[in-house]
Amino acid sequence: MNQEIETYLRIFINHRQDDWPDWLPLAAFAYRNRVHSATKQTPFFMTHGHHPYTGVETHKSMKNETAEQFARRMKAISQQASTALSIAKEAMKWKYDRHRRETQNYQPGDLVYVDSFHIRTDRPSKKLEDKRYRPFRILEKIGASAYRLKLPRKWKAIHNVFNEVQLLPAHAPEFPNQPRPEIAVPDILDLTKEPES
Repeated sequence: MNQEIETYLRIFINHRQDDWPDWLPLAAFAYRNRVHSATKQTPFFMTHGHHPYTGVETHKSMKNETAEQFARRMKAISQQASTALSIAKEAMKWKYDRHRRETQNYQPGDLVYVDSFHIRTDRPSKKLEDKRYRPFRILEKIGASAYRLKLPRKWKAIHNVFNEVQLLPAHAPEFPNQPRPEIAVPDILDLTKEPES
């Protein structure tokens, strides 16, 4: 939703970008009157049982429905939305489970690689950065799924406790002549220090 509103505002705001609050009510109206991908209904229709008059539709004559008819129609809309949300929930679970891996139970002394995604280094491009860093030794397990690691001194700006999803086990080489890959440890940006001018 945020991306859609950003795109909308990017199109309509002025060059100085100082009139965006004036456009928000129209953005909210447009969003609420748009079919949602999960429910297959507009949020306005879900809450009020009809679509708002936008000024472009032709007036059509119709009889007012009774309270009982309105209640039945709203119940049917709610059931349709509930079914659509259940389908969307199953689709999201299936997509998530495709990339999910089994829980690793590491022991103190085990070696693990650390994912580089959340670590800011002195390298200029994150896209060309290593995906993970050298095997580090696990010191202890903290809670249900976090581990304290023995990090090098030049990484003192980083907290040494990592969630298991950021860790990857370092396996011993399969053959005696195969060296263990050790990825170099880059310098870390200390975000607590003031930038030098």
